[in-house]
Amino acid sequence: MSQPGGRVVGIDDAVEIAAGVRRVCARRRRGDVVCWGDNEYGQLGDGTSTSRDTPESVPSVAAVVSLAADEYHTCATSVDGSVRCWGTLSRPVRSSLRNTAGRIQGLPDTQQISVGDLCAGATTSTGETWLWGLVPADGSPLDTSLHRVDIAGPLVRIDASYLLSCVLAGFGETTCWGACVAIPSPGHSPQECRQRQQTWVPPTAVPELRGVRAIAVSLMACALDPDARVRCWPDGVRNSLSPTRDPNDWSIRPVLGLDSVVQIDAAHYFTCALRSDGDVNCWGFEPDGGALRANMNATLVLRSSDLPPPDADAGP
Repeated sequence: MSQPGGRVVGIDDAVEIAAGVRRVCARRRRGDVVCWGDNEYGQLGDGTSTSRDTPESVPSVAAVVSLAADEYHTCATSVDGSVRCWGTLSRPVRSSLRNTAGRIQGLPDTQQISVGDLCAGATTSTGETWLWGLVPADGSPLDTSLHRVDIAGPLVRIDASYLLSCVLAGFGETTCWGACVAIPSPGHSPQECRQRQQTWVPPTAVPELRGVRAIAVSLMACALDPDARVRCWPDGVRNSLSPTRDPNDWSIRPVLGLDSVVQIDAAHYFTCALRSDGDVNCWGFEPDGGALRANMNATLVLRSSDLPPPDADAGP
């Protein structure tokens, strides 16, 4: 439960937070983890499906040095390099639900983790990158086993939709895999993929995304460029649904009316960007009769000047 000003009662020693759909987890100073919020899909890791307004400890999780979370899934790395996760990675599929923290078996000593919409990844102490969750490099709809993926540098960010997975590496290289029509490179239009009879593409470096600072993948995938502007591409299936987009056009396009971006994130039909002045802009798919129209114009949804000062409700 929150006090005025948004303070969460029951925790005053948090050193890191990780949030998802209607729930938050926090790493405390002594290395344990507490979570609160919605728990329909095991997001709180307490062995129940009971939602809670106050922070509750996640059993079997201790000596944690880092947290990572996305919509319904949370992972914690402990000081011994082990990784434990809870919730679901499949937006959400109850058959993959884990309402208690379980160790990712077979994962080597881990230094860094990243959790995307449908998959998670880790960089090991030897520099290897391992993935689990929706990893459709072989065309399987849901694969929860570990996969080693060769990328140029340590893992920075991983994100995935049902058709596309992308990994951003520390040296500015982006590797993507999944549906042929979702890869944002020449030769991957629906027409060209059909001609080659190619459905799935294995992990492949994408030159068009070299040097990007961030990626966000959902029904529309986007990249934050070094010039603080954003480019996006709807996947091939969504292209064919959009009256304003040529279904054979694979190209990445800039989001109009947007600059000075410091962070991007995506969920389902929309993507949002945080600008350096504190404003938030969003864009994405919108209904158009029986289809979906890809709207690539950034719309201001939150103006920083409309927010109260940080200490407005803090009290004396």
